[in-house]
Amino acid sequence: MFLTALETMETVSGPRTAAASEEFRAIVAEELTHVLASDSFRNSKQADRLLRYLVSHSLDDDDDALRERAIGERIFGREPKYDSNSDSIVRVWANHLRKRLS
Repeated sequence: MFLTALETMETVSGPRTAAASEEFRAIVAEELTHVLASDSFRNSKQADRLLRYLVSHSLDDDDDALRERAIGERIFGREPKYDSNSDSIVRVWANHLRKRLS
């Protein structure tokens, strides 16, 4: 479902621009709602929160917010400048998301 929306991005809004068009955002929001209502996501607040964050900042083309350290701080409550080499929470949850989405 969600991947279908991503595949239609160029059809709906042309080549990727600095921020997604409103029409594309509406399509993605609808697909995201379906994904988050699925059995894979329904009972996981962390997975829900992380996926919403990633989709939102991806649509805004906010690359800085999509860095591992920023995700660790904003989603998982890590201290600023935490050591992402020794704390793999973001990588672990990214792997969980991949499994839930497949």
